[in-house]
Amino acid sequence: MKLVKLVMLLSLFIGSESALADNSSENPKIVGASEATVKAIQAKIVQSRMATKWPAKLAPSLTDLIKKDKYGNPGVYANQGTSLTANCKGSTSEYTYVAPKACFFGDTKSKTTIVLWGDSSAGSWIPAVASAAASLKLRLAVLVAHGCGLYDWTPPGTTLNPGCEKWRAAIPKVIGDLKPTAVIASTLGMGVYSTGDETKIATAWATTFANLTKNTPTAKRIFLGSTPVANKGKSLVSCLSTQTNGQGFKNALQACSPPADGWPLALMQDSNKKSAKAANATLVDTLPWFCDLSDSNNVVCPIVVGNNLVYVDADHLSIAYATTLGSPLKEALVAASIK
Repeated sequence: MKLVKLVMLLSLFIGSESALADNSSENPKIVGASEATVKAIQAKIVQSRMATKWPAKLAPSLTDLIKKDKYGNPGVYANQGTSLTANCKGSTSEYTYVAPKACFFGDTKSKTTIVLWGDSSAGSWIPAVASAAASLKLRLAVLVAHGCGLYDWTPPGTTLNPGCEKWRAAIPKVIGDLKPTAVIASTLGMGVYSTGDETKIATAWATTFANLTKNTPTAKRIFLGSTPVANKGKSLVSCLSTQTNGQGFKNALQACSPPADGWPLALMQDSNKKSAKAANATLVDTLPWFCDLSDSNNVVCPIVVGNNLVYVDADHLSIAYATTLGSPLKEALVAASIK
């Protein structure tokens, strides 16, 4: 695919390459990986969506996702990034939600700290953000709690964990004490069904970033763009495992890969832009890291890329795939002046 065509296609969703430098009142600042990196990722995604055979060594394997780890955690949890916080979280942190405790990754000896905040979808990004932070000589403080997303917003069809409000109330002081140079935030990208939803979500993101930076107003605001998700919590991996029975691998990919089975992708991307603008945050365009954009009328986000499962369930990224995104995320953070 020619690079010019790729850039044109990207503009249909979250903004063209020219938008990276656009600080006008009409658009938020949008950053992404370099053109060369995007081109390489797109080539791999295109090749993967056309595959007709299972990878020789799928990581994680479907077996890995159904067996428990040595701590008794189910494989679906053990193979996603949120599990990396388990060793530093005590009974007074995530599980009671009253005393948030940061877990540290990246260059833990660095005097410059950045924060990753959000729900378990943000936790999915830990391998990528930790890799980028280490490369940039930054200390990464992770504050994630499953089911605790945006302030003042509960996606339709979901239930707010009862301790989330207490957890959110404590977060501004915790972040303020860390004195970060940047706050990176991400949550489950769901519930966008209409422009009315976009407006509500944008307002919630503005409230969220205002709270996250309440005690550290000079911290740069970074919004990790929402990843494609499956509809109504349906497990993409379960779909893949059942569809392969008697079908070709290519057909299974087509049946199980979002966004055909997910929320309207273009609407979600538009929502991201509006939310970043409302929150005065820099938006990281992650769409080209997941979806084949060679045909704007048939955007496919394969559940398998290379030898890696992209997801472990309906929306959480596998550690295996998230780890491959460290380099493109580093480039995006540098473009956002996080160094």
